[in-house]
Amino acid sequence: MDDKTALILLAHGSRDTRWKEPFVKIKNEIQKEHFFQQVELAFFELDTPLLEDVVTKFEEQGYREIKIEPLLLASGFHIQKDLPGRLKKLRIRFSKLNFTTGTALIEREAVSNAIVSSIINNHLSKKIQWFGVQGEAISCTEKIKVLEDGLDEILSDINNFLDDAILMGCSQKLTKNKIIANLQMLHSQYKELKTKKIA
Repeated sequence: MDDKTALILLAHGSRDTRWKEPFVKIKNEIQKEHFFQQVELAFFELDTPLLEDVVTKFEEQGYREIKIEPLLLASGFHIQKDLPGRLKKLRIRFSKLNFTTGTALIEREAVSNAIVSSIINNHLSKKIQWFGVQGEAISCTEKIKVLEDGLDEILSDINNFLDDAILMGCSQKLTKNKIIANLQMLHSQYKELKTKKIA
């Protein structure tokens, strides 16, 4: 747990009270991990508390390091213009505070990969598990068996590793995130077969 840094999750804001429910869930999930002692949700506009309100609260609670993570998909006006301008005023008002900010979500490889996977998985039939480069189904029974057996073996090893991590005091969710992040960096030594003749 980082007991010196307070985290602000900064969303856009909406007059629709239901709009912020997913962000409240994200805030609660991060808080449960106890990585930050204090986590609060704030908004650029149209809802409360505003960014300035939460910074004031954290300053009164004695925090000196404040991390701001924008919950915005792309880098537009609020990240490029609005946030820097407001931070400038906050640094003048709270000269003893140190602010750090995150990037737009789409600029993070893990997020962009998750979006791609979600869209593709939603589009493809759940009955088909293995696909070629151009989206064609791998239908050869023997190939599917080799793939499934290999995957089962890998998942078994990963599950054993996860068990070991939990027994050593690691967070299950953060350990899974680390495993996923490392999987995203894997690259085969072979070139993909860009032909629809795969069966």
